Parts: sequence; C-alpha cells; structure tokens
Amino acid sequence: MNRDKKILLAFIVFAIIGWLTVAVLATALANSKASMVSAEENAVTWKRQAGKAYTELLKTRSGTDNAATLIPVGSRIDCTMKTSTVDGQAIAQCEDGVIYPPHEY
Repeated sequence: MNRDKKILLAFIVFAIIGWLTVAVLATALANSKASMVSAEENAVTWKRQAGKAYTELLKTRSGTDNAATLIPVGSRIDCTMKTSTVDGQAIAQCEDGVIYPPHEY
C-alpha cells in the first residue's frame, strides 16, 4: 500500500467513527427526551395525588365532608366551575375540586 491509500483509508475510518459517534449521541438524546417526558408526566400525576391528599386533610381538619371549608391563603384551587342563575344572582359551584397547598407549605 502506498502512502496515498493509507491516508485515504485513515480518513475513511475517521469518517465512519464520526458517523457512529453522531448516531450514538442522537440515540442518547432521543432516549433522554423520552425519559424527560415520562418524568414530567409522573410529576403531574404525583402533584395531582398530593393535591387530593391535601384536600382530604383540609376536609378532615374541618370535621365536615361537604360543608364549607376554610382554605389557607395562597392555596390554588383546580376544579370544574358550574355556573347558574337563581333569582337574578349568578351562582358558581366548584365540582371535583382539588386544593393544592400554598407554595411554602
């Protein structure tokens, strides 16, 4: 083998190694994105469960199940609002509500 063929072979090997490296990095990036999406979905699920537990805690502390409950300042309420009008007054009801604790709870 002469010198030119050796240099050409070295460049070909270098290019193949480069493309393999790119393929490995692209696969790793795709896997990390998939795991990040999965982690975010799990975080939403756990946050919802924590909110439900906090809602039950507030109900238990108040000693009631369906009556009025004091909600701490800074709490976030996530519910489906149903509005109706009775005697000319708008009435809003929060159904299937979940109360999330204040930020520093």
